[in-house]
Amino acid sequence: MIKLLVSGMNCGACVKKITKVIQSIDEDAHVDVNIAAGTVDIEGVNHDKLFESAIVALGYGVTNA
Repeated sequence: MIKLLVSGMNCGACVKKITKVIQSIDEDAHVDVNIAAGTVDIEGVNHDKLFESAIVALGYGVTNA
């Protein structure tokens, strides 16, 4: 599992955007976005750098947890 700390998330639309972009890279990935904790957990093929880049491209800050 990949755990990312993501800054800038604050609503359900953020969850949908992040989930959609992760699943565009790995359609079978299970994505758990926790707005309160500021985390995104991804279970699937390890494309960690691609996932990070895609989330940053949406305008969020990302660091590895």
